[in-house]
Amino acid sequence: MKLNRRSVLGAIGLVGVGTGAAFGSGAFTSTTANRAVEVNILGGADYDSGSGVIEDADDTAEGNIATEITETVGIDVLVDITSPTVSVESRTGSISDVDTLFPQSDVGYDSLDTAYSDGSTNYVSLVANDVRVVFGADGDNEGLPASSTVEFADLFAFGRTDLSAGPDVTFETGSPSAEEILTDLTGSTSSGDPSSGVTFSGPSSGNLLDADVATGTDDDATQPLNITIDSAN
Repeated sequence: MKLNRRSVLGAIGLVGVGTGAAFGSGAFTSTTANRAVEVNILGGADYDSGSGVIEDADDTAEGNIATEITETVGIDVLVDITSPTVSVESRTGSISDVDTLFPQSDVGYDSLDTAYSDGSTNYVSLVANDVRVVFGADGDNEGLPASSTVEFADLFAFGRTDLSAGPDVTFETGSPSAEEILTDLTGSTSSGDPSSGVTFSGPSSGNLLDADVATGTDDDATQPLNITIDSAN
C-alpha cells in the first residue's frame, strides 16, 4: 500500500523515520565517476506519485510543507545540489527541472535560506522528495576522478521553522557491493564513518554536514544508507 504524506507523517511522529537508500555509479574513467543516493520518505497533495517528488509548488504550499515537516517529523534533511558534480534524479530516472523541487522558495527554516535563483545555494529536501542524489556527471568537465576520495563541503543541511533543537538524526551505511562509498560525515555535533553509524544530536536548523565520497573503480557499485530521524520533540 502506498502511503501519502499525512499517513506517513502520522507514523513518523511515533516511531521515527528511516530512509532506504542506494549509492550507485555509472562507468568510471580517469576523469568521470558517478555516485547516487536514493531516498524515499513522504508524499502528499503536492507530491507526484509518478516521479516521487514535490515539484513547482507555490510559496504558500511550500511554507505549509515546511511547517508540517517541523511539527511532525521534527526536522528536514536537505542536500545541496549547487555544485555541477551533484544532482538529483527521480526514481523513474528524470526530473523535468530539478530547480523547482521543494524547497524552491524561502520556506521559513531558521538560519537556512532555501530560496533558489541563479547563483544561490540550491537545496533539495530528502524528506519531501523521493530522489536519487547523483555525485559526478557523464561529461568530462563535471566528472569526478576515479579511485579517489572527494570531499563535498556542506553537502547536507538540517532545516526547522523554529529555533528549537531538532530530534537526533543518524546516518548509517550498510554493506557495499564493492568498496565503501560514503566514508565520512562531519558536522558540529559529531563526525565519523557512517558504516558504524553517526548520530548528530539535537541538530539545529542551519547546521551543515560535510561528506567524503570514495569514487572507486567498479561500475554500478551500490551501498545502502539509512537516515533515521528520532521521534519529533
